[in-house]
Amino acid sequence: DLTPREQGTVKLSCDFLNDTQQPARFRIEFRDWSSSPWHGGPTVTVGADGVVTAGGRQLAVVAPGRWSHLEIHFDYGQDAPKTCRVSVGSRDGEAKVVEHVAFANDQFATCTWFGISSLDNDKTAYYLDNIQMTIDDTVGRNQK
Repeated sequence: DLTPREQGTVKLSCDFLNDTQQPARFRIEFRDWSSSPWHGGPTVTVGADGVVTAGGRQLAVVAPGRWSHLEIHFDYGQDAPKTCRVSVGSRDGEAKVVEHVAFANDQFATCTWFGISSLDNDKTAYYLDNIQMTIDDTVGRNQK
């Protein structure tokens, strides 16, 4: 339920696999549509080459044809930090955790929309599994 709330904490986790024959470029993104134009919040992009980026930084490289695990944690609200924590790793192994990853736009304040989008016009394939999202109306518990 992404009913607009003034503040809160979001945790998203999912597993993903990029096809080996036709790998995709895709984006996992949170938006604030409470004003126009909308403001992007936490945004993670996976490239066809396996490069995972967020906040203008390369976070990891994942291999096509292998399941990877992604977690995004962030607080939102007018006074919340405009950063998130992103964890990327293998489905069953170690994860690389990156703190203080910048939001796409520092005007993001209210989490009103979540989406997963393909960025390709050509035929590509990627797979998602075990998608879980929790929203807590308390601020400040997920970041150091």
